[in-house]
Amino acid sequence: MEDMATQIIRNFADTINQYPSGYTQFLCGLDFAIGPVKEIIIAGEPDNPDTKKVLSEIWKRFIPEKVLLLHSERDKTIEEIAGFVKEQKPIDGKTTVYICENYTCKTPTNNIERAIQLLEGL
Repeated sequence: MEDMATQIIRNFADTINQYPSGYTQFLCGLDFAIGPVKEIIIAGEPDNPDTKKVLSEIWKRFIPEKVLLLHSERDKTIEEIAGFVKEQKPIDGKTTVYICENYTCKTPTNNIERAIQLLEGL
């Protein structure tokens, strides 16, 4: 993947250098392809105030190398798409945030303020 990304950037380098602001999404995509990618899994219900607060905090931040998943106990569709989320559930019935990278998750938290602090480090 990295070799492919390198070849793509070489092919477009002259054009990008002439007008870099016109290629911001291209560069974000390249950054995502090269990685590492962060997976943020919110285990909670979409209508829960804590879930809404965490999602709002995530959307306020520029984290282009993220994959954001909402794992609702009421809707298991995401488990069919990303099977690994089956184990990422709310702790003590509270919205829980899992932040993962390279197939490893940090300790999950259902403390929303702590979750927001973890987002600061991304």
